[in-house]
Amino acid sequence: MPGRVRFVIKKPATPPSVTSNYDPFQGVLAPVVLEAGESFDLFFTISPYNTTGQSKVEIVFRDIDRPDNILGTASFQVSLTDAEDTAKLAELGGRIKVYPNPVHDRFFLTNTPELGRIDIYNTLGRKVRSFDNPQPGDSFLAGDLPQGVYLLHLVDRNGKVVRTLRLLRRDFRP
Repeated sequence: MPGRVRFVIKKPATPPSVTSNYDPFQGVLAPVVLEAGESFDLFFTISPYNTTGQSKVEIVFRDIDRPDNILGTASFQVSLTDAEDTAKLAELGGRIKVYPNPVHDRFFLTNTPELGRIDIYNTLGRKVRSFDNPQPGDSFLAGDLPQGVYLLHLVDRNGKVVRTLRLLRRDFRP
């Protein structure tokens, strides 16, 4: 068994926007290197920008010293819906969720009641951001916040906090 492996995102002819530890199109040449027996958490976010459909995402794991030696492949079938379809699905019920979590750039909420605003607090209890009158399917910018843990207060139109969610803001580059 090889001692080190690296994680590489395979790109199509027209590369999408990719944030990873290895992206030669953007000059990021820092692959995730694991010694024998080590592991790591792999996070990826797909930002379809109002494109719907299905696609296959494939991640190939290779020996860092012999890139032609494929150690394994992880394949994911992805179905993308637009914001209107997502809002319709949310009406079917379920608990409130924030995704993607951890977030790199923008996050979304599903299954929310009618809200007056969303407040973001840091771990010191300071309000760092507020979004007024959020609508189903809206995205919320968090990419400029420092990495860390945040609390989202979902506030109804009467000013009452109806739910608090945890959000992790994280960069995926070394």
